[in-house]
Amino acid sequence: MPERDSELPTRALEDIAYLSRSANRVVILTELTEGQYSRGTLANQTDVSRATLDRIINELEERGWAKRTTEGNYAATAHGQHLMRRFKPFIESVETLHRLDDVLTWLPIDELSIGLEHFNDAVVRRPESEDPVEAIGFINDLLGNTSEFRVLAHLAPPEPLGATLHERVTARQMTMNGVITDELVEFLGSTPKRAKRWRALVEAGSELRQHEGPIPCNLWIFDETVLIKKSGPEPIDESYGVPIVSENDTVRSWAHDLIDEWMNAASPIDASAFEADPTAPGADSSGE
Repeated sequence: MPERDSELPTRALEDIAYLSRSANRVVILTELTEGQYSRGTLANQTDVSRATLDRIINELEERGWAKRTTEGNYAATAHGQHLMRRFKPFIESVETLHRLDDVLTWLPIDELSIGLEHFNDAVVRRPESEDPVEAIGFINDLLGNTSEFRVLAHLAPPEPLGATLHERVTARQMTMNGVITDELVEFLGSTPKRAKRWRALVEAGSELRQHEGPIPCNLWIFDETVLIKKSGPEPIDESYGVPIVSENDTVRSWAHDLIDEWMNAASPIDASAFEADPTAPGADSSGE
């Protein structure tokens, strides 16, 4: 039985290796996909030495990825255009792998209908200090300037976020909708103060739905900004902590679609769902 590696397309791997061994090759072919240029213009635009540029253009012509136009300029061929259309996202995806590193597992693979290249702007917002207030302050600032807030979550907002959320929604300064887990519904209704706050959110028009069981990730959309955090066995009263942050249009569209999908499959929540049990531990008027 042949080794699996022998089944791979050798010529395709050689082409990938040729490009990946030289950043200059990628830069020059990328430029050629965007317009027609003379060798001198390309040298100025790419900061590649003329000798190196001449050699690379000759190699690209030999491979059928670049061509000389009738005006004496150079441009990418259809082969070169198609190649870079796939190769650039691959580079950006690998770069994302390195940048997100250990938090890459927070992205839900089964529900991730977009490529990693769309997370090319994503950052892991790690506080400069160990103080969790820094992360909470960042999210609170987002809430304070958001007109539409959407959520898919297992985590409860810490007190400052809960207060801002309540204030802006009840004042009709912000809309809220999304899906929260059944465990989170129970937690939010476990003390009078918290239950009263969330009843007010529903009564003010927030469209919340309840899902029984795990969710693929914790996801929040603040107008243009998307925050993602892993979903797991963490306590539901954990702070939002360190999230992945992105403002990419495709990421935002994916986040909206994912929340829509889960909302369609979840059960509506009315204000009565947040009824505090007076016999529950900690059920006092100060409970938050």
